[in-house]
Amino acid sequence: MNAYAQGNESRLSHASLWTSMYPVVHGMISGEAVLPGKWVTMAEAVKPTGLTTLGISANGYINKRWGFGDADEEGAGEGAP
Repeated sequence: MNAYAQGNESRLSHASLWTSMYPVVHGMISGEAVLPGKWVTMAEAVKPTGLTTLGISANGYINKRWGFGDADEEGAGEGAP
């Protein structure tokens, strides 16, 4: 099995993992880019089915400021600066 990161930067790679899109599509390429709310993440896609997802990260870039996490969800982005 092979695994490939879509980029050498956390936000870019996480955005690709959670949206199933290439960086050129989701746009998290520049240093100040924020994941647009128009892209559906895996957590958002499964929510209507009654499933719950959990993400735990100490990565300071994986938080609401950069477009990760839903403001309606408890714990989204907790532990990040």
